[in-house]
Amino acid sequence: MIDIIYKQNFDNFLCALAYIYKNNSNFNLISLDKYAPSFITTSHNISTDLNTVKLFKEFILLNFGEEILESFYYLYVYDLNISPTLIPKYIYLLSKYGPAYYNNYSNPTICQIRKLIRKVTFEVHRFLGLIRFSQSNNFLYSFYEPDHKITTLLSSHFTDRLKNENFIIIDKKHKEALVYQNRNVSILLLDKIPTLNSLNNFYENLWKTYFENIAIPERKNLKLQNNFIPKRYKKHLIEFK
Repeated sequence: MIDIIYKQNFDNFLCALAYIYKNNSNFNLISLDKYAPSFITTSHNISTDLNTVKLFKEFILLNFGEEILESFYYLYVYDLNISPTLIPKYIYLLSKYGPAYYNNYSNPTICQIRKLIRKVTFEVHRFLGLIRFSQSNNFLYSFYEPDHKITTLLSSHFTDRLKNENFIIIDKKHKEALVYQNRNVSILLLDKIPTLNSLNNFYENLWKTYFENIAIPERKNLKLQNNFIPKRYKKHLIEFK
């Protein structure tokens, strides 16, 4: 068994998948930040080759379709514990049976893959409604701590709705930031999390007042509220501060 080690960027992840697909052997796929050397396996570090990335994307799109390429990205951003053999098995099944096998829920590997992807898409959908902005200088900013590396997946939603604003969305857990300035978008990796102080509390107080006054005290149900807004998210929500 060989451990395939990839770095924390999608291009390198695709190079790792291309290596697995080409060699068609028994592999473990592990990110560098989660890798622990073992005496019973050998390891192979993947280097990023942009030509390989380009060719592999074209190959996947031509032979398997956009949905499969998209599934690779969702598996890349998934950041909880995952079996190191799961994605290699997934690639093997696709190469053997073709893209239609992606809908074969009776296969345990496919079922698990679809389950992981659903978790990512659910978290993206949840945070579309849970991101709260404050103002500092000429920027709106927001902090959040998702389970997965979903900042890029939030980009189109907020750049479309706040296209005339400058804003920053900071993922404190994965130390990355979505920066939108003068209608240009960039994803930045952070060495440390910046400290930003709100300079204008008017809109924050207005939102808190709205939140408090729209509620019906007699129908207050904290258990139900926690089902929709888990406690770990509330520290970044203005209305709960």
